[in-house]
Amino acid sequence: MLSNINNGGILLALYQNSEILISVFFNFLGGALSDQNNRKEIIWHCDIIRGLICIVLAFFIHQDLLIYDILFINISLSILSSCRNSAYKAIFREIVYLDHISKINSFLEIAKEVVQIAGPLGAVVVSNFLGTKISLIVDEITFIVSGLLIRKLTIITFSLVNY
Repeated sequence: MLSNINNGGILLALYQNSEILISVFFNFLGGALSDQNNRKEIIWHCDIIRGLICIVLAFFIHQDLLIYDILFINISLSILSSCRNSAYKAIFREIVYLDHISKINSFLEIAKEVVQIAGPLGAVVVSNFLGTKISLIVDEITFIVSGLLIRKLTIITFSLVNY
């Protein structure tokens, strides 16, 4: 698909490297943001915004601009992930008892690896069988549900930032 359009190689390179480039420039911002603000709120807001981006693009996506829309989605979600992931990693000491952290970390790393493999595979299957619009709606639903679940988290210990 990309090889058939003008500048297809450049767009493919941008798509493949956008997440890495974004993380280089925005991870430090996400870390500073999570150190100075309520981590739970950062995660919640990022998930809701990511869901809204997907639902808006699902209903306003144009087949002519599909590759540009996908590139925009990837860049937008990467920026939000840079902010969200820093807060997500930092919130564990506030939501998990100290004696359970290593066990929870192990389970989360296993789950993360499984999702990194199964997620894209599932997205391709949904996209191939049901279309791009449905794939984006599924993404939107998962982001919104994630945000709502994070919203319900109970903080059991407070860091100095929360005072």
